[in-house]
Amino acid sequence: MALSASESLKDLVLGAVYTFDQGEVFSAFSVAGGAFLAFHNHEVIQPFSVASTKGDSRKRILVIGYSNSHRLEKGEVEQALYDAKLKVYDGCRASGMDIINLLRNSTDA
Repeated sequence: MALSASESLKDLVLGAVYTFDQGEVFSAFSVAGGAFLAFHNHEVIQPFSVASTKGDSRKRILVIGYSNSHRLEKGEVEQALYDAKLKVYDGCRASGMDIINLLRNSTDA
């Protein structure tokens, strides 16, 4: 959920995401100077407490295909990539959850 004063992201006022998988709440609202005050489970996220990570150097490949009628083909492509020692990006259908996984340091952008 998000609230913006216009259709532009620069006018974003507040936002919140509830994660069903972990029962977490990530939220933020705009404060003076265009900055945001961010929260995780109702606790302020202090900028100094956010880990800066670089991840690893393995290449990742996203195999697009959420079609129920082509699951086998998607699986065959992903298996071939794994066999070639490539990392398949395991993102989900929800972009919001992909962003949450970045915040959790589960994936690296």
